[in-house]
Amino acid sequence: MHLLLTLDEKRAAAARSLLSQQPLHIGLDFHGVTVVLATNSPAVVDHVRLGYGYFEVKPVKRPDITLLVLEAGKERFGENFTALLPGRKADDNIVVHLEGDLIFLLRDLPSTAYYTTMNLFGAVMTLLRHKYTCLHAASVSKGARTAILCGAAHCGKTSLTTNLISQGFSYGSDDVTLLDHKTLNVAAFPRAINVREDDLEMDPALMAEARRVGRFGIADQKRLMVDLGLQVPVSMTPTIICFPRYSTDEQQGLHRMENTDAFVGLIENRFHPLGDLGDAEIGKDFDTLGRMVEQCACYRLTFSDSRAASRLIAEQLINGD
Repeated sequence: MHLLLTLDEKRAAAARSLLSQQPLHIGLDFHGVTVVLATNSPAVVDHVRLGYGYFEVKPVKRPDITLLVLEAGKERFGENFTALLPGRKADDNIVVHLEGDLIFLLRDLPSTAYYTTMNLFGAVMTLLRHKYTCLHAASVSKGARTAILCGAAHCGKTSLTTNLISQGFSYGSDDVTLLDHKTLNVAAFPRAINVREDDLEMDPALMAEARRVGRFGIADQKRLMVDLGLQVPVSMTPTIICFPRYSTDEQQGLHRMENTDAFVGLIENRFHPLGDLGDAEIGKDFDTLGRMVEQCACYRLTFSDSRAASRLIAEQLINGD
């Protein structure tokens, strides 16, 4: 269970006074969106570094996002809790998002670290959307050609991405693709790959070369986070948009899509529903995605064998064979 409280002026002042008292601090820079995380928990720092190590920088003095994370049982937890929430029993882990004026009290959650990264991700996406259209999509490139693999969870993006990496493709992301409103270029977002342990289909050689592998549990799931530690292109120009769908009931195939269908598919896979944005920002997304489908070749892919499907993408889309 967790409880959400408003960070009023008094609590905000207390939270800010606690930031410098924490033993651990980490800074991140997500394409201009800066973050500082202060915590008493080594596990939180390890989890954030594993997931977002590509973006780590020296902490800045005035970040866009400030998170204070206090984990029960760690250094000075009781006195920190009392300073922030006097009169309340100190038995909840705490995540404070200062700019969002929110306090999350976490109880009976298996991983405060995981919940922290969820809050961090949501806050970062909210700020990035002013410059980028944020898609639920993977991105890989080879030479001057870049493929965007777009779709919701369980469509096969991660399996296809890791198989393409094993074939020599550069890694941009396996889950988040940022499209610059002005240039249409993809800004890399290489989080550690996060999958259920029993779902992982990764080349053993690629797994062996990973920089770090972390294991953690959420509910009844055993999950892996794999930091591939690969060189990442700074910017990529999309040439291919592909909508994969894993299915054992249909014949594997790659089919060209009409631009209108591809545009609708991209709109459906934004991280920000229409109700979350003002008219100007909605207009930016529509313009960006409309120009994208004009620039790219658009395909629908149905597959049951990710290795064979990735070879199909490589041969017919990226290499142009």
